[in-house]
Amino acid sequence: MHRIEHPLGALIGANTNEAALLAYFRNNVFHLYALPALVACLIVQHGPLPEKRLLETLTDLLGLMRDSLYLRLDEADLPVALEDVLGKLAEQGLIERQADNAAAPTANTVAKSDLLWLGEILRPQMERYFLVLMLLRHGGSGQLTRAALLEQSVLLAQRLALLHAGKTPEFADRPLMAALIDHLLDNGILREDAEDRLAFGAALERAALQAEALLAPDVSEMMRRLV
Repeated sequence: MHRIEHPLGALIGANTNEAALLAYFRNNVFHLYALPALVACLIVQHGPLPEKRLLETLTDLLGLMRDSLYLRLDEADLPVALEDVLGKLAEQGLIERQADNAAAPTANTVAKSDLLWLGEILRPQMERYFLVLMLLRHGGSGQLTRAALLEQSVLLAQRLALLHAGKTPEFADRPLMAALIDHLLDNGILREDAEDRLAFGAALERAALQAEALLAPDVSEMMRRLV
Protein backbone atom coordinates (compact mmCIF):
# COMPACT_ATOMS: atom_id res chain seq x y z
CA MET A 1 0.00 0.00 0.00
CA HIS A 2 1.17 3.54 -0.63
CA ARG A 3 -0.02 6.91 0.54
CA ILE A 4 -0.49 9.92 -1.73
CA GLU A 5 -1.01 13.36 -0.27
CA HIS A 6 -3.86 15.31 -1.89
CA PRO A 7 -5.32 18.77 -1.16
CA LEU A 8 -8.59 17.11 -0.12
CA GLY A 9 -6.89 14.49 2.03
CA ALA A 10 -4.58 11.50 1.82
CA LEU A 11 -5.24 8.85 -0.85
CA ILE A 12 -4.30 5.22 -0.26
CA GLY A 13 -3.24 3.22 -3.30
CA ALA A 14 -2.52 -0.46 -3.92
CA ASN A 15 -0.29 -2.22 -6.42
CA THR A 16 -1.56 -5.05 -8.64
CA ASN A 17 -0.83 -7.86 -6.16
CA GLU A 18 -2.35 -5.94 -3.26
CA ALA A 19 -5.42 -5.10 -5.35
CA ALA A 20 -5.98 -8.80 -6.06
CA LEU A 21 -5.77 -9.59 -2.33
CA LEU A 22 -8.15 -6.76 -1.47
CA ALA A 23 -10.57 -8.09 -4.09
CA TYR A 24 -10.49 -11.49 -2.35
CA PHE A 25 -11.48 -9.94 0.98
CA ARG A 26 -14.13 -7.82 -0.72
CA ASN A 27 -15.70 -10.87 -2.33
CA ASN A 28 -15.96 -12.58 1.06
CA VAL A 29 -18.35 -9.89 2.32
CA PHE A 30 -19.89 -8.87 -0.99
CA HIS A 31 -23.19 -10.66 -0.33
CA LEU A 32 -23.81 -8.43 2.70
CA TYR A 33 -24.01 -5.37 0.46
CA ALA A 34 -25.59 -6.98 -2.61
CA LEU A 35 -29.23 -6.06 -2.00
CA PRO A 36 -28.51 -2.47 -0.84
CA ALA A 37 -26.22 -2.08 -3.86
CA LEU A 38 -28.96 -3.32 -6.21
CA VAL A 39 -31.42 -0.85 -4.70
CA ALA A 40 -28.92 2.02 -4.89
CA CYS A 41 -28.04 1.23 -8.50
CA LEU A 42 -31.69 1.15 -9.61
CA ILE A 43 -32.56 4.39 -7.81
CA VAL A 44 -29.53 6.21 -9.23
CA GLN A 45 -30.24 4.96 -12.77
CA HIS A 46 -34.04 5.22 -12.83
CA GLY A 47 -35.22 7.14 -9.77
CA PRO A 48 -37.44 8.36 -8.40
CA LEU A 49 -39.01 4.90 -8.47
CA PRO A 50 -42.34 3.73 -7.08
CA GLU A 51 -41.45 1.20 -4.41
CA LYS A 52 -43.86 -1.30 -5.99
CA ARG A 53 -41.93 -1.12 -9.26
CA LEU A 54 -38.65 -1.38 -7.37
CA LEU A 55 -39.89 -4.62 -5.78
CA GLU A 56 -40.99 -6.02 -9.16
CA THR A 57 -37.60 -5.25 -10.73
CA LEU A 58 -35.69 -6.76 -7.82
CA THR A 59 -37.85 -9.89 -8.03
CA ASP A 60 -36.76 -10.32 -11.65
CA LEU A 61 -33.10 -9.64 -10.82
CA LEU A 62 -33.18 -12.05 -7.88
CA GLY A 63 -33.68 -15.01 -10.18
CA LEU A 64 -30.76 -13.91 -12.33
CA MET A 65 -28.30 -13.06 -9.57
CA ARG A 66 -29.22 -14.86 -6.35
CA ASP A 67 -26.71 -17.70 -6.68
CA SER A 68 -23.83 -15.61 -8.02
CA LEU A 69 -24.28 -13.05 -5.23
CA TYR A 70 -24.80 -15.74 -2.57
CA LEU A 71 -28.10 -14.20 -1.52
CA ARG A 72 -30.11 -16.23 0.98
CA LEU A 73 -33.37 -14.77 -0.19
CA ASP A 74 -36.42 -16.33 -1.76
CA GLU A 75 -39.00 -14.32 -3.64
CA ALA A 76 -41.33 -14.48 -0.62
CA ASP A 77 -38.62 -12.92 1.60
CA LEU A 78 -37.95 -9.98 -0.70
CA PRO A 79 -40.73 -7.53 0.37
CA VAL A 80 -39.58 -7.58 4.00
CA ALA A 81 -35.90 -7.43 3.03
CA LEU A 82 -36.53 -4.50 0.69
CA GLU A 83 -38.46 -2.57 3.33
CA ASP A 84 -35.57 -3.09 5.73
CA VAL A 85 -33.01 -1.85 3.18
CA LEU A 86 -35.11 1.19 2.20
CA GLY A 87 -35.62 2.06 5.86
CA LYS A 88 -31.91 1.91 6.61
CA LEU A 89 -30.93 3.90 3.50
CA ALA A 90 -33.49 6.57 4.40
CA GLU A 91 -32.28 6.62 8.00
CA GLN A 92 -28.74 7.29 6.76
CA GLY A 93 -30.01 10.04 4.46
CA LEU A 94 -28.94 8.16 1.31
CA ILE A 95 -32.47 8.10 -0.16
CA GLU A 96 -35.69 10.05 0.24
CA ARG A 97 -39.08 8.30 0.54
CA GLN A 98 -42.17 10.28 -0.40
CA ALA A 99 -45.61 9.07 -1.49
CA ASP A 100 -44.40 5.48 -1.93
CA ASN A 101 -41.52 6.64 -4.13
CA ALA A 102 -37.81 6.14 -3.45
CA ALA A 103 -35.49 8.83 -4.80
CA ALA A 104 -31.84 9.84 -4.60
CA PRO A 105 -31.00 12.88 -2.46
CA THR A 106 -30.63 16.33 -3.96
CA ALA A 107 -27.88 16.58 -6.57
CA ASN A 108 -24.34 17.54 -5.56
CA THR A 109 -24.62 16.34 -1.97
CA VAL A 110 -22.35 13.97 -0.07
CA ALA A 111 -25.33 11.65 0.47
CA LYS A 112 -25.96 11.31 -3.26
CA SER A 113 -22.28 10.61 -3.84
CA ASP A 114 -22.39 7.89 -1.17
CA LEU A 115 -25.48 6.34 -2.81
CA LEU A 116 -23.69 6.35 -6.16
CA TRP A 117 -20.66 4.58 -4.69
CA LEU A 118 -22.88 1.99 -3.03
CA GLY A 119 -24.41 1.18 -6.42
CA GLU A 120 -20.96 0.98 -8.01
CA ILE A 121 -20.17 -2.08 -5.85
CA LEU A 122 -22.37 -4.16 -8.13
CA ARG A 123 -21.82 -2.54 -11.50
CA PRO A 124 -18.70 -4.47 -12.69
CA GLN A 125 -20.50 -7.78 -12.20
CA MET A 126 -23.56 -6.56 -14.12
CA GLU A 127 -21.32 -5.27 -16.91
CA ARG A 128 -19.80 -8.75 -17.23
CA TYR A 129 -23.29 -10.28 -17.36
CA PHE A 130 -24.40 -7.85 -20.06
CA LEU A 131 -21.19 -8.37 -22.04
CA VAL A 132 -21.70 -12.16 -22.16
CA LEU A 133 -25.40 -11.82 -23.00
CA MET A 134 -24.63 -9.38 -25.84
CA LEU A 135 -22.12 -11.81 -27.33
CA LEU A 136 -24.70 -14.59 -27.20
CA ARG A 137 -27.37 -12.43 -28.84
CA HIS A 138 -24.92 -11.34 -31.52
CA GLY A 139 -23.79 -14.91 -32.25
CA GLY A 140 -27.27 -16.40 -32.18
CA SER A 141 -28.72 -19.48 -30.52
CA GLY A 142 -26.85 -22.70 -31.26
CA GLN A 143 -23.81 -20.96 -32.73
CA LEU A 144 -21.21 -20.73 -29.96
CA THR A 145 -19.62 -23.41 -27.81
CA ARG A 146 -18.89 -22.68 -24.17
CA ALA A 147 -15.15 -22.43 -24.92
CA ALA A 148 -15.71 -19.99 -27.80
CA LEU A 149 -18.02 -17.81 -25.69
CA LEU A 150 -15.50 -17.76 -22.85
CA GLU A 151 -12.69 -16.71 -25.19
CA GLN A 152 -14.75 -13.94 -26.80
CA SER A 153 -15.96 -12.71 -23.40
CA VAL A 154 -12.44 -12.41 -21.99
CA LEU A 155 -11.16 -10.61 -25.09
CA LEU A 156 -14.05 -8.14 -25.10
CA ALA A 157 -13.64 -7.50 -21.36
CA GLN A 158 -9.96 -6.78 -21.93
CA ARG A 159 -10.85 -4.26 -24.64
CA LEU A 160 -13.31 -2.55 -22.33
CA ALA A 161 -10.73 -2.46 -19.55
CA LEU A 162 -8.32 -0.68 -21.90
CA LEU A 163 -10.98 1.88 -22.83
CA HIS A 164 -11.96 2.49 -19.19
CA ALA A 165 -8.96 3.16 -16.98
CA GLY A 166 -11.09 2.62 -13.87
CA LYS A 167 -11.59 -1.10 -14.61
CA THR A 168 -9.64 -3.39 -12.27
CA PRO A 169 -7.54 -6.30 -13.66
CA GLU A 170 -10.13 -8.81 -12.43
CA PHE A 171 -12.79 -7.36 -14.74
CA ALA A 172 -11.53 -9.66 -17.52
CA ASP A 173 -10.65 -12.54 -15.19
CA ARG A 174 -11.14 -15.85 -17.00
CA PRO A 175 -12.39 -17.89 -13.98
CA LEU A 176 -14.97 -15.17 -13.21
CA MET A 177 -16.22 -15.29 -16.79
CA ALA A 178 -16.33 -19.09 -16.76
CA ALA A 179 -18.33 -19.05 -13.51
CA LEU A 180 -20.78 -16.55 -15.01
CA ILE A 181 -21.39 -18.80 -18.05
CA ASP A 182 -21.87 -21.79 -15.73
CA HIS A 183 -24.39 -19.75 -13.74
CA LEU A 184 -26.39 -18.99 -16.90
CA LEU A 185 -26.43 -22.71 -17.69
CA ASP A 186 -27.45 -23.64 -14.15
CA ASN A 187 -30.32 -21.13 -14.27
CA GLY A 188 -31.62 -22.52 -17.55
CA ILE A 189 -31.00 -19.29 -19.45
CA LEU A 190 -28.54 -21.29 -21.58
CA ARG A 191 -28.49 -24.95 -22.50
CA GLU A 192 -26.00 -27.06 -24.45
CA ASP A 193 -27.38 -28.90 -27.46
CA ALA A 194 -26.30 -32.27 -28.84
CA GLU A 195 -23.28 -30.63 -30.52
CA ASP A 196 -22.22 -28.83 -27.30
CA ARG A 197 -23.33 -25.48 -28.67
CA LEU A 198 -25.11 -22.96 -26.48
CA ALA A 199 -28.81 -22.58 -27.22
CA PHE A 200 -31.20 -20.09 -25.68
CA GLY A 201 -34.65 -18.57 -26.01
CA ALA A 202 -36.68 -15.65 -24.70
CA ALA A 203 -35.24 -16.02 -21.18
CA LEU A 204 -31.91 -14.66 -22.41
CA GLU A 205 -33.52 -11.51 -23.79
CA ARG A 206 -35.24 -10.96 -20.45
CA ALA A 207 -31.95 -11.47 -18.59
CA ALA A 208 -30.25 -8.93 -20.87
CA LEU A 209 -32.94 -6.33 -20.12
CA GLN A 210 -32.59 -7.01 -16.39
CA ALA A 211 -28.82 -6.57 -16.51
CA GLU A 212 -29.03 -3.44 -18.66
CA ALA A 213 -31.35 -1.81 -16.11
CA LEU A 214 -28.33 -1.52 -13.80
CA LEU A 215 -25.91 -0.06 -16.34
CA ALA A 216 -25.20 3.50 -17.33
CA PRO A 217 -26.59 4.09 -20.87
CA ASP A 218 -23.18 5.04 -22.27
CA VAL A 219 -21.64 1.77 -21.02
CA SER A 220 -24.33 -0.48 -22.51
CA GLU A 221 -24.13 1.45 -25.80
CA MET A 222 -20.35 1.04 -25.94
CA MET A 223 -20.70 -2.72 -25.41
CA ARG A 224 -23.16 -2.94 -28.29
CA ARG A 225 -20.73 -1.11 -30.56
CA LEU A 226 -17.81 -3.38 -29.61
CA VAL A 227 -19.68 -6.69 -30.02
